[in-house]
Amino acid sequence: MCLCTVHHDLPASGLCMSNLTNLEEQKPVATIDVGTNTALLLISVWKRNQLVILHDETRFVRLGKGVDAAGIINDAALERLSDALKHFKKIIEEWHVSEVII
Repeated sequence: MCLCTVHHDLPASGLCMSNLTNLEEQKPVATIDVGTNTALLLISVWKRNQLVILHDETRFVRLGKGVDAAGIINDAALERLSDALKHFKKIIEEWHVSEVII
């Protein structure tokens, strides 16, 4: 099964499990998911044919706070997201991640 079938917008190169099953170890990969309430960071690596989670973190950014009333994402929410992404960048650099999927 190929992971790109789940994420149609991602390039297939390097993401297909069939490409990884014969490899001893891959470099860490980071994924960032930004939602209405949270920003998530997951850093993982393929080791011995299984996914190993190296770092898993959640930041509450509350992007949706006040959107219903104002119709826009407010500046405070954007600042919280910016702070979370800056924090994630530091962690990604510490783990020497070469690929980030957002």
